[in-house]
Amino acid sequence: MPLWNKILFIILYLFPVMVFSQQWFMPSYKAGFAEDTATAILYPAFGEIDLKQGDSSRSYLHRKMFMENFIGLQKEGLVLALNPLMNFYGGTSSRKENIIYRNTRAIQIKGALGKHVAFKTSFYETQMNSPEWIDGFYRKFGVFPGETNAKGYGEDGYDIGSVYSAFAVHQSWGKMRMVFRGGYDNLFIGTGFRSLFLSDFSLPFLHGAMHLQYGRWQYLHLTASLQNPNFRNVMQLETSRRPSTAPYQKKTMTLHYLRYRLAESVSLGLLEGVIFRVADSAERRFSMQYLNPVIFSNVAAYGLNHNNNVMIGADMHISWSIKFTTYLQWLQDTKNSEGTAVLASVRYRGSSFKALVEGSHLGNEVLAHRDPRQSYTHFNQPLTHPAGAGVDELVIEAGYRYQRFIMDTRVVIQQKRHNVDYNIPTEVTGETIHHTFYDATLRYILNPSTRLQLFANILEYHGPEGQEQFFRIGLKTQLRREYMAVTE
Repeated sequence: MPLWNKILFIILYLFPVMVFSQQWFMPSYKAGFAEDTATAILYPAFGEIDLKQGDSSRSYLHRKMFMENFIGLQKEGLVLALNPLMNFYGGTSSRKENIIYRNTRAIQIKGALGKHVAFKTSFYETQMNSPEWIDGFYRKFGVFPGETNAKGYGEDGYDIGSVYSAFAVHQSWGKMRMVFRGGYDNLFIGTGFRSLFLSDFSLPFLHGAMHLQYGRWQYLHLTASLQNPNFRNVMQLETSRRPSTAPYQKKTMTLHYLRYRLAESVSLGLLEGVIFRVADSAERRFSMQYLNPVIFSNVAAYGLNHNNNVMIGADMHISWSIKFTTYLQWLQDTKNSEGTAVLASVRYRGSSFKALVEGSHLGNEVLAHRDPRQSYTHFNQPLTHPAGAGVDELVIEAGYRYQRFIMDTRVVIQQKRHNVDYNIPTEVTGETIHHTFYDATLRYILNPSTRLQLFANILEYHGPEGQEQFFRIGLKTQLRREYMAVTE
């Protein structure tokens, strides 16, 4: 079935609920202190479009630089905001003689049509090089974290283009609130620093999602189209087993997530996820099963050890107070203990101070599959935890804010039992590989509307091949999470 026919089919399938919704998805990633993630199901996504005017006593240039959207338009039935985005920095690495730089120019357009339709799109163009440990990631997987494949630029640089786009239709009917969302973006399920269910680490993907809310109940159905580009033969497949059209092999992911709020401060969630067999292995292009909205029906039909990669999970969010929360996740990918993953997070968010401690354990068979084409990945990158299977991780984070100054520090400690592997390992030696990241950033927020900021960052990496210190200063609009603490 052609791509546009698939998109039209999904829209028509979900059209009856498109006129019954009002629940917004979580806004784009913020590095601030007071954002509410207690009801987060999907983000980054849509947020309120703030077109309020800045202090009229200030000059036009001052307002546009430090207070307002670059272009804002509000008429009857239409709200539109346009902003230039950027990420410019230069720095040094202890393992490279040349300057480390990034030159990203972008534009974002977001808006609303009437009261029930919202849209957002961003276009990024980047030239960059990177520290040695990021180069190692690229050499293995053929992509940069959260990016597509790159073209060469200069002596040791890369040229990357990225596009993010999504729309949402929302409405309400009585107590029922419903949203249909579609587009090309990456999403996040959960309220931890990491997610075992779905995170915004990988490249964006084409998707359609239906989100329902009725009283204390929330329900999400997500269908997405993923790819196995197999750069660097990451899938470990013999050439003879791959047809000539397989460099961008497609597969389909379906997620069901049900959440119930036991009380104002406690919520429980259940997850079912499945990666269906790639199109050329199953000899099919589209299946109605991709759109099955009933949670746990795939587990009942296939079990956890099927050719389709099926997993189940649960989570709990507890708000002990407005500022203090805990979050737990559990995921089961295969029937044995090596298919288990758990995550526990404790977070404090105040008006001027924040702190987080989070630990996670992923067994050796989590996210992987006996057929690596069925791994829980997209564009050679894990869809959940960036470290992949077989890892124990501890994240400690703290931050302080004074007016528009923010100081962030983070330590990430990983013990990996093997490198990222999309095939279930037949033998594990028991040896562990240690990776540690120390990260500190000082930023000054120039414009809260786009999080335009001046920043200075130092990041030190300790790994099996030694250590590397990376220092950079720059100017950027931080609307998405930037993943630097990644390993092979």
